[in-house]
Amino acid sequence: MNLREQALSLAQHRGFNVFPLAPGSKKPPYGSNGFKDATRDAHLIRQAFSTDNFNIGIRCDVCNDTSIFVLDIDGPEGEAALADLVATNKPLPATLENKTRRGRHMIFYAAGPVGSSVSKVGNHIDVRGHNGYIVAPGSTVDDYTYHFVDPHKRIQRAPEWLYRLVRSAGTAAEAAPADRTPLPGVDADRAQQRAITYLATAPVATEGEGGDTITYKVAAKLKDFGATQQQAVELMLEHWNERCNPPWDTDELSAKVAHAFKYGQEQPGSMAAEAVFEKVEQPTKPTMPPLYVTRVADVQARPIEWLWPSVFALGKHSIIAGQPGLGKSQLSIYLAAAVSVGGTLPDGSKCLQGDVVMLTMEDDVADTIRPRLEAAGADLNRVYVLDGVPAKLKNGQDGMRAFDLTSDVPLLGELADKLADLRLIIVDPISAFMGETDSHKNAEVRAALSMISKLAESRRAALLSISHLNKSSESNALSRVTGSGAFAAQARAVYIVARDSDDDTLRTMSPAKNNVGDDRTSFFFTVEGVTLGSGIATSKAVWQERTEERSADEALEKKKTRDTDTAVSRAARFIHEQLQDGPKPGKEVQSAAKDAGISDKTLRRAREALGVLTKKAEGSKNGEWMWILPGSTAELARAKTAGDIFN
Repeated sequence: MNLREQALSLAQHRGFNVFPLAPGSKKPPYGSNGFKDATRDAHLIRQAFSTDNFNIGIRCDVCNDTSIFVLDIDGPEGEAALADLVATNKPLPATLENKTRRGRHMIFYAAGPVGSSVSKVGNHIDVRGHNGYIVAPGSTVDDYTYHFVDPHKRIQRAPEWLYRLVRSAGTAAEAAPADRTPLPGVDADRAQQRAITYLATAPVATEGEGGDTITYKVAAKLKDFGATQQQAVELMLEHWNERCNPPWDTDELSAKVAHAFKYGQEQPGSMAAEAVFEKVEQPTKPTMPPLYVTRVADVQARPIEWLWPSVFALGKHSIIAGQPGLGKSQLSIYLAAAVSVGGTLPDGSKCLQGDVVMLTMEDDVADTIRPRLEAAGADLNRVYVLDGVPAKLKNGQDGMRAFDLTSDVPLLGELADKLADLRLIIVDPISAFMGETDSHKNAEVRAALSMISKLAESRRAALLSISHLNKSSESNALSRVTGSGAFAAQARAVYIVARDSDDDTLRTMSPAKNNVGDDRTSFFFTVEGVTLGSGIATSKAVWQERTEERSADEALEKKKTRDTDTAVSRAARFIHEQLQDGPKPGKEVQSAAKDAGISDKTLRRAREALGVLTKKAEGSKNGEWMWILPGSTAELARAKTAGDIFN
């Protein structure tokens, strides 16, 4: 993700007001308006971040239309001072934090505007509030990249003791008296009607659920509509207060409204159209945001680059999917080894040499991944396993969490920048790294995969993810890939691993789709045991010279048919063994079949294939149905003589 995309993400997904900082700097570009240009508007952000290398600033007064402030904790001295404050008061909630070179930024929601201050709250603790800003995650200054300590955290409301402390320490965040002067032209009657209409559906204050903040915001909205302070109190008492839980008394509400009118950032009537616009004129042409357009003639055509020719492309996402235990991870290990040494591929072509990064959740590095890489002949110095991302544990200690494709790809980009020549990224299994993404929702899956796909494209690295198959009986192989259909749709190639229909020792790797290469050729391999020189027993994938034109759909259908035929044949032998000495009650045969692991459906198909006769036993108390093999006349005669039990 480049810095323009990061700025858009901070604005659209987290609600921050952002603005450009000079490349590699904490200061705005020369000639800009700095934090005064901060916005959440996507179009304005794209215009402001005219190049990808601008750093990002976050304005520290409002986020998601709610007041915020930031504690800037500088180094060990700041941490010690903060610990003293917490010990004297109460613990702080686990809020969103931005890691800086010497410390961290702790971001809090506030009940109202907060001014900025330097070391007044505590030694080496600054407050960034009104007219203040911080350097945003993703920005780099002096070779250090700012980043969220834990991107999963959300901004928390500051406890009352902290809010009082920063309010008293900060420079007045109130608007200048001139800014509190009502704008000329505001129609008082229309302002009152606007306020009444808004209050009918306005959010209400509930004790313990941010009631102070909601009341402040409602009062500030009435101010923006053009109501006077006294009008706002009266209108809120009449049209809003009774729905609050509990309602404010008049003095409390009056104080809250006065606070909003004193510290609100806009002039009274700022949302009144009659005060802002003299006349609405129809423009000669509608004003539209610019489109991003590429003229094809300006694009230099280039061929697709391949990691494995016609199979796995560089810069593209590919999937290998299959049932557990068939060798999916073995294939990823084989490819990692081949890339690390520039080895020979199954089709005889030479693999492009480079570095490999593995994100793996199911296998241990020491007892599984390294032995398998050694068996496959890898250059271990060129293979990297990403263990996790630094995180704060619940006990406050430093720890580690799993890599998250929805938030941590920039960190992977930093790693890629440090490697000599990244050529392969393996994610095994892809489902383990999706964070809080709902893997069954197309839009969420596409969003989660977009960043790492763009990273692979920008680095000319093949992205290979490992997935499982669901339990569906459909013959369409793509629909068998676990999770949303977006996984298979977003990937450019999907290969299915299955047992060969003719030889259980063989595995096939067959294409379910390949949008950029060969979508017909199936490859065959076995998984064979290997003992390393150290005495460690492991295994590796061994490719066969044989290939075959066979799609994944055909491979799965052929295997399904063979499995079904094999099961029916086994059931037929079972029935013959049960009935070879003469007729038996059907329930007895069915019960024995169940104990032998034969399903009712398979047993029925085998019975039909054999042509087993069924006759109702007349002399039986329960009216049992007897089964008899066709053509067994001796058994039939004996049965009749014994009891004449057949019709």
